[in-house]
Formats: sequence, C-alpha cells, structure tokens
Amino acid sequence: MPDETPGDGDDWQALARAQFPIVTAHPELAYLDSAATSQKPQAVLDAVHTYLTTTNANAGRGTYPWANRTTELVEQARERVKSFLRDPAPDRSTVLFTGGTTEGLRTVARDWLTGHLTDGDEILVPFGDHQANLEPWLEAQRLLSERGTEVRVRALPRQTSGDYDHRALADAVGPRTRFVAATHVHHVYGGDMNVHRIRAAVGPEVPICLDAAQSVGHLPLRLDDPALDVDFVVFSGHKTLALPGTGAVWARNSRGPALWPRGWQGTPTPRGSCRCWRRSTGWTRSASTASPPMSPG
Repeated sequence: MPDETPGDGDDWQALARAQFPIVTAHPELAYLDSAATSQKPQAVLDAVHTYLTTTNANAGRGTYPWANRTTELVEQARERVKSFLRDPAPDRSTVLFTGGTTEGLRTVARDWLTGHLTDGDEILVPFGDHQANLEPWLEAQRLLSERGTEVRVRALPRQTSGDYDHRALADAVGPRTRFVAATHVHHVYGGDMNVHRIRAAVGPEVPICLDAAQSVGHLPLRLDDPALDVDFVVFSGHKTLALPGTGAVWARNSRGPALWPRGWQGTPTPRGSCRCWRRSTGWTRSASTASPPMSPG
C-alpha cells in the first residue's frame, strides 16, 4: 500500500463534503451534530425530487401507473433495508416503516409484546438509556395491568461505567423472563453497549429488541453475524441520511408470536392497502409456530 500523503485525507473530506449541499454552502463550518440528525446528501434530495415530480401517489391505494410504481418503490425499499442490515434470511423477515425510532419501539411494545406476555412474566429493559427505549415497555406494562395481567419490569443490569453488566444479566434472567430491550450505542456518551454479549447472557429463547437509532448510520450492523442474534432492530431515517419522519422496524420473528401491526393506514381497497399490507406482513403466518395473529382493527 502506498504511503498516505497529507493531501489524501483532505481529498477524502472534500469528496464527502461535496455530497451535501448544505455543507458546501457553508464551507467554513464543521457539522458535529449527526448524532441528533444527519444532513441530507444530494442523492437523497434528488430521489425525493424525482418521486414528487414523476411518480407522486399513495402506495397500495390505486391501480393506475403512478400508484403501482409507488407501491413497487415501497416494497423495494423494504428489501433494501434488509440488504443494508445484512439480513441473512430476507424471505423470513419483514420491514415495517414508521415515523421514527420511538414509534417503532412503541409498535413492538403495543402490537407484539402485549400479546406475548402472561400474568407473572418478566421483561428486562434499559432504565439508563434513552427514554424512547424505556417508556414503551412501561406503557405495555400499564396496558396489560388494565387488562388484569401483571408483568414485572426489571432494569437491565449496568456497570458503574454505564455499560451493560452481562454477567449480572445472566443471573437476572429467570424462567419467567420473556423479553429484553437493549440499546446498540448509547445516545449520550456514544459507547458501544456490546449487545453481542446479550444473547449469550440471556440464552437462545428470549426475544431481544435492539434500539439502533444511534448506531445504524455510523457502525456496521450485520445481522448475518451469529453474535448479533436479535429479533427486532428499530431505527430512524433522519439519523441515517434520510428524511425526517421516517423509520423502520426490522423483525426476524423467530421467537414468539408474529408481529402483526394493529390498525389500517388509510381506508383499505380491494387491490390497494389490504393486498399491500397483507403481503408485507403475511409471511408471519408461516413464520410463527404460535397461534395465528390477531385480525387487524
């Protein structure tokens, strides 16, 4: 490998900065807030402009060319998310689009977890991470309590450094532990929480939900790595060069009942929402060995 000259680093930075119009408009500045939200590259802005000026229509709601094309783009985007995450079995997983990480975590909590737990079960969640990865699980506990099902919420053990205590976690897991929520990268100090150790600590049967809001745009997240054996990955688009108000839930769904989002997005039509929505989630009927999922509504 040839020796790197001082100019090589500068050239790399110049090429990267050139992809972002807002950065090139302010060459004197260095943007240091990507953990909060990322700036948008020209390729993303071009894709949005092309869609709005050539194809703008509702996905799954019509049969005319623009609507069909939009539906195709949405389905292609699901597959691209799987590829981006290095999904080892894309035919056995699904991607649901949301408004962001918080909505995605609430989707898992309300639409999956509440149907998975019974009286006396326990879940382990991170009390020291972002509130968005705590409140949905407490909300699920409240919803279940209102139905007469009491579930215990326990704190994911931590070391004094702030990292998860994986040895204590192994001791905390009991016969009624049904779920673990974890964070990939901490939102305050940016530490890698070593989530690859969680599966070894909790065993092969407990579902794990991973908040990847702070990692998916900055670190390789390879679901084909056996050490990263999680069941849900949730993240926001605006932290990964995409637009605000976008996000995704990736679900492997190899443990427990099927993830079946409740409610319709808009009014279903015979060849529109129903077919598209069922196609995007219908795999779960065969992927789950539990009872059939609840009917939407």
